[in-house]
Amino acid sequence: MDRIHGNMRFVSTMVEGIEDGFVGQELRCVNEDDSSLVAKLIFWESDGQFAVETLGELPLVVLEEFITETIEMVKLR
Repeated sequence: MDRIHGNMRFVSTMVEGIEDGFVGQELRCVNEDDSSLVAKLIFWESDGQFAVETLGELPLVVLEEFITETIEMVKLR
């Protein structure tokens, strides 16, 4: 995801812990000087479940898109 919402830019990147048995994405809010982690969505392979963590304010429309994108990414693996 690379999405502008209002005056904020949100960018997702894949994360993977092969030894720990997870795959997912992190979502960062990016501006000119800085980027901050605002959400993480992980798929745990051992039990087939997703876990989401949000940090700070995040528009629901962006979170919904992030969740959909991450689930699709995991399905394609």
